[in-house]
Amino acid sequence: MKQHKLIFLFSVFLVFLFVLGACGQKPTAKERMEEYVHAWQKQDFSKMYTLLSKSSQKRVSKADFIERYKRIYGSIEAGKLTARVQENKSKSNAVHMTATLATVAGPVKFSQNVAFKEEKQKDEKNL
Repeated sequence: MKQHKLIFLFSVFLVFLFVLGACGQKPTAKERMEEYVHAWQKQDFSKMYTLLSKSSQKRVSKADFIERYKRIYGSIEAGKLTARVQENKSKSNAVHMTATLATVAGPVKFSQNVAFKEEKQKDEKNL
């Protein structure tokens, strides 16, 4: 009986450590890109802007970024975006994305390597 209690307590301790460790993990480059793609698929241009690096945000205002995407999407009658994000085995802060965007002129396919910059946000490092 005593052994069962020890096993139970040890199991609870391991679960606690796992949950605590998972809470403190920063998102990976792949997770960040998937978050960006999800916002892109919903045409949530405001969310997309918040995921840009600080240096990218300095080059274009949020209003201009959103207006540009809305204008382009309206002009090409953009539809469904499908994308596949793959980890870059040689670079931990990079991913490869392959995507297809439905437009009035037919599907547009593109492929891009995306590098992420680690930045400090709200007193913690983040991709």
